[in-house]
Amino acid sequence: MQQAEHITESEVDIEKKKQELYSEIDALGIKSDSRINKLKKFLADRKIWHLEEMDYPLRNSYEQYLRGQIRSQIVSFYLKIYDTVKQQHIYQQMQTLNGKRIYEWKYQNKIYFLKYYPEKEIAETFETSYKTNLLVWDFTQNCSEVLKKQIFYTLSRIIANTSMSKAYRNVRLKSLKLLYDSCVQLNITDIGLLEMEQVETILKNFPETSQRSILH
Repeated sequence: MQQAEHITESEVDIEKKKQELYSEIDALGIKSDSRINKLKKFLADRKIWHLEEMDYPLRNSYEQYLRGQIRSQIVSFYLKIYDTVKQQHIYQQMQTLNGKRIYEWKYQNKIYFLKYYPEKEIAETFETSYKTNLLVWDFTQNCSEVLKKQIFYTLSRIIANTSMSKAYRNVRLKSLKLLYDSCVQLNITDIGLLEMEQVETILKNFPETSQRSILH
């Protein structure tokens, strides 16, 4: 009898959390359609009860989930809703002190997705004409923390430079991604201590001369 009551209470608790999650999403004012409903179901099935828990790895899981349910041609439209919910949540939270603390742009050992940059004006510049691989920055990699912080610092400067054209910023991001990948492969611990031989090896990975300026 007690076990039956425990199960019932657990189901009631889950239903309460589910409704709170749905209300949190609805409060963002995004037009409700089948895409929102599918996202709600996905989050609830995985016991994601707060929008803060939505991140890039979960987005990847959602993409795999979608590919098993809908035509591949429309997956991007459903992912767009995932991104919109996360973005609107971030912008809403950035109006509070606690939200600013949570979403402050600072180095952490995590995967960053530039569409989730906390400043709306900057995040919106990544909505179009960028390949996803340039928007995803993995600082969970098994490499030097010094290296990761150097890359993050340079990435932050590129993002914050609003006077830079989109085309030029694209080149800078590609260059930085190539540099990061090359340093990880070569077990470089500190870009400031690169030897000439290492620089020459890295430069071989740069297909365009214009990209090499990232090392200057």
